[in-house]
Amino acid sequence: MKIAIVVSDYSLGGAESHALKLAKFFKQVKRFEVEYWVFSEGDGTTKSICLEYGIETRELTEFKSFKKFPFNIRDIAHYVKSVREFKPDVILSFNVLPNIWNGIISKFSGVKLSVWSQQSEINYGFKNPLEKFALKKIGCFLSNAHHASNKLQEVLPVKRSVRDFHVVHNGISEQIPKEPQEFWEDKLNRKNVDFIATMVANLTRTKDHETLIKAWDLVVKENLGKKILLALAGRKGEKTELIEDLIKSYGLEGNIMILGPVNDIPGLNKASDIGVLSSKAEGLPNSIMEQMILGKPVVGTANDGIKEVVGEEMIQYLSPIDDYRDLADKINLFISDEDLTNRIGEMSRKRICDQFSLDKMNNDTLSVIESYL
Repeated sequence: MKIAIVVSDYSLGGAESHALKLAKFFKQVKRFEVEYWVFSEGDGTTKSICLEYGIETRELTEFKSFKKFPFNIRDIAHYVKSVREFKPDVILSFNVLPNIWNGIISKFSGVKLSVWSQQSEINYGFKNPLEKFALKKIGCFLSNAHHASNKLQEVLPVKRSVRDFHVVHNGISEQIPKEPQEFWEDKLNRKNVDFIATMVANLTRTKDHETLIKAWDLVVKENLGKKILLALAGRKGEKTELIEDLIKSYGLEGNIMILGPVNDIPGLNKASDIGVLSSKAEGLPNSIMEQMILGKPVVGTANDGIKEVVGEEMIQYLSPIDDYRDLADKINLFISDEDLTNRIGEMSRKRICDQFSLDKMNNDTLSVIESYL
């Protein structure tokens, strides 16, 4: 089988991480012919990963939006030419614009199956006639969460059979630290800290660090006899200055550490006591899965994506959106009860191993593809 995997660019985010896991499985395990296609360079991160996996890459037409006639004809022709050169049986695309382009060219390229992969709840208008045309030509819609699939069915402006919508959860591989244990013990001053909570999320508008910082202020005040630390890992984004100012305003510089991008997330998570994710909305967040598989309890916001990861038994440790008082109470539960921390941590590990394994994701995705071919 020949498979082309299409993403926006060579940057690495949640969708691209998912795409690379599948690409590696198709190439190295199933021995399929696989190419990884992008529309623009981005930061180049995933290009080197593809090289490591032995996967060919291809740059398609640069785009940021759908151009008007006749320029869109030129772009469509360029894309179709690439497809006809490789002659894939399947095009599996990620992110809204690659998904739409996938549908547009499928009629003209001879590809057997075009797969729309949705990694979060969609927020897109579909106003261009080409977009509606594309939605009719997509072979099937693959989402990583039930709430994302339901939302996708609601917002599409064309009628599609419910049988063409499928859910395959993200898969998490074994988490192996890159650094020795002593590295993180020194970095976090672990010997002098009683409790560490870690949130792995870029400092961008899609996350809600503000509610967590307000909650952490309460946690610090209510645990005066203990040294506690909140570690924030993730790329600095448009909210960095706001978050830094908020930390200073509460006087929490000694209780919150902004780490920036971390290339050893497993090591950081292993050195922590619990994971935290405060956000308004999520697709199916890998960050808390990576904490749970290491046996860490997770507290956070009770949005649909986080609830789908933690499951019914652990929803009680999630808080309503913007409720920093309740979030502080949830964190305090684990600070005060080591047995609870261990018990919920083991429950977390088991849930990820049972429901979100990498083998399950890979094989379930292939099953959906083969059912259409």
